Amino acid sequence: MTILAKIDARRAFELLADPETLLVCAYEGDEEFQQHHLEGAISLHDFLSRKESLRKGQPIIFYCACPHDETANGQASKYQNEGFTNVNVLEGGVHVWKEAGCTVAMSMPPTEIDLDAYFARIRYAGPRKPTLALLHAIVAHHVAAIPFENLDVLLSWPILLEPASLQKKLIHDRRGGYCFEQNVLFLLLDTPQDRRR
Repeated sequence: MTILAKIDARRAFELLADPETLLVCAYEGDEEFQQHHLEGAISLHDFLSRKESLRKGQPIIFYCACPHDETANGQASKYQNEGFTNVNVLEGGVHVWKEAGCTVAMSMPPTEIDLDAYFARIRYAGPRKPTLALLHAIVAHHVAAIPFENLDVLLSWPILLEPASLQKKLIHDRRGGYCFEQNVLFLLLDTPQDRRR
């Protein structure tokens, strides 16, 4: 009998740096997936639809929110027995993920963003009327002003995707960030409050 590989949140994050790694919510129902959807995860249904095209050695991480990872252990064992050789269980699941400073999905409520500070950060001083031209200008200024940065991982600091943390890091502290950090910042720009300006 093969022993399941149990990994912590930091190791999971390292594995997820490889775009081939799949983070899979072990629950069968859509409701559980929505409730426990970690950023970047796919549903079990989505995993099953891809299964035949996956390499047997492709990295897979199952997770759940059960006290002892029962659901994730069950799904991981099942697919390990089917011949997948790089199956992992996120030990502690959703709870450990949150404790590591990571977030559940992107289902965050609309949040007011400091547009004046953001536009100053990217050195944009043009019109703010919501048009395609504005979007093009923001993207061009953003990529020129806010770089890719991975210092947090190297310093063993958590990656925080809460709106206040992102604004502090990328705007007020004038730092860079991972692609997904910058994408969430863009998501925060697209709120009803911002469209009225």
